[in-house]
Amino acid sequence: MSAVKFNKLLHALGVQHKVGKTWLLYADHTGKGYTVSKTICAGGESVSILTCFTQRGRVWLYELLKSHGILPISERPAEK
Repeated sequence: MSAVKFNKLLHALGVQHKVGKTWLLYADHTGKGYTVSKTICAGGESVSILTCFTQRGRVWLYELLKSHGILPISERPAEK
């Protein structure tokens, strides 16, 4: 799944919303250690803020997606 599609899925599931060019968690998911923000210097005076999921956040996302029937390819049943 592409990053664009994944971000749209997380938005549809009520996990995150976009503010400017940055995806942020909705308030009911903040403060739980699911993400960290990183500042990226792109040269000159250009700076971007990147939201990254922590290991705790990845486990939470895995459980959330699993509850919606979305599994990683490695865990999907083999096709016949």
